[in-house]
Amino acid sequence: AAMAAERERLEAEAAEKEAALAKQAAEAEEKEGKLAAMAAERERLEAEAAEKEAALAKQAAEAEAKDGKLAAMAAERERLEAEAAEKEAALAKQAAEAEEKDGKLSAMEAVRQGLEIEAAEKEAALAKQAAEAEEREGKLAAMAAERERLEAEAAEKEAALAKQAAEAEEKEGKLAAM
Repeated sequence: AAMAAERERLEAEAAEKEAALAKQAAEAEEKEGKLAAMAAERERLEAEAAEKEAALAKQAAEAEAKDGKLAAMAAERERLEAEAAEKEAALAKQAAEAEEKDGKLSAMEAVRQGLEIEAAEKEAALAKQAAEAEEREGKLAAMAAERERLEAEAAEKEAALAKQAAEAEEKEGKLAAM
């Protein structure tokens, strides 16, 4: 009877140790679940921050694209003004040539006017070239800004996908913790 009681006591001790180990394992598993949930939460917050950053980049790119279009419009207007000035100078030159032919002006006066008109004509031609170059630059800037806007949109979509993935991971972590 003493031996049976001793054996029972040993069995009870072993069962107790086993229960204690099972409790520790469950606590460790619970701790792991909580850490996983925290990591998933952190990832979700990082993804949200990336999404906001992408949205801001998109807004900036859109503003840049609008600026580029306005610059191109201004350059176009300058080119048209330069063309008008060039036509005006050509008309003035024709008028002076007709006047010179009529002999109304003294030869010296006509020569002086002719030189002034040629200078005005050259100036108008240079203004036209400058306006055309500016117009080209404006178009290139508008194209670059459009490309930036598209890149920002792509980054925004990527951030949204990362956020969804992080939320799914967070949900998994919570389920595992439960």
